[in-house]
Amino acid sequence: MDRLCIGLAKVFRPLLRHRICLLATASVIPGCVMPPMSLQSDQAYPSEWSRVSTLGRECRAIAGTYANEGVLAAAGGQKQAVTLMRALELKLNADHVTLDIQTRRPDRNGDTFATLGVASDLDGEPRRELSNCFCIRETLACPQVSQSSWSFPNVGIGASQTNVYLSVAEDGSLIAKLQNYHLDVILVVPVYGDVEPWARFERTGRQ
Repeated sequence: MDRLCIGLAKVFRPLLRHRICLLATASVIPGCVMPPMSLQSDQAYPSEWSRVSTLGRECRAIAGTYANEGVLAAAGGQKQAVTLMRALELKLNADHVTLDIQTRRPDRNGDTFATLGVASDLDGEPRRELSNCFCIRETLACPQVSQSSWSFPNVGIGASQTNVYLSVAEDGSLIAKLQNYHLDVILVVPVYGDVEPWARFERTGRQ
């Protein structure tokens, strides 16, 4: 677990460079502050969706093909369309998306570094990989799928980051929890915000 925390700290280092240390680190790297848990539903998880399950050892159960078009459950129960490619911050077109996973040797807790392969079913679209992922407690965590920062002299600094946590539901669909964080320091006043919607994508059974 210490080895995974060191890896997580490295991928979040850009935030630290902007002096957003304590709050941002404690928020976006909860696994290094307390023992990480499997992805679990909360009050924002739609009751009509199948229950969240786990990905099993080395998160192998994520492998499969899913519809690119899915549903995003935002705050207040509002739902809207979202694509899996957009959720993963990949600029690719697809009708269906095939995921595969490669892992390193698991540690004594069964946790491991992982690379998530993402392939479109449309000709001409390249296969992509998310290499900074971690299989932790049978949940796939892909931190820092996007990030940005800003700085203006005598005004302030800020940074934002998106992390994705993936699992499957009992009906086989892909479940994603998207964590969007931002922290700005404007005229020495910190402004922090986060949004954590859920997303669901049907497993198509295509191979």
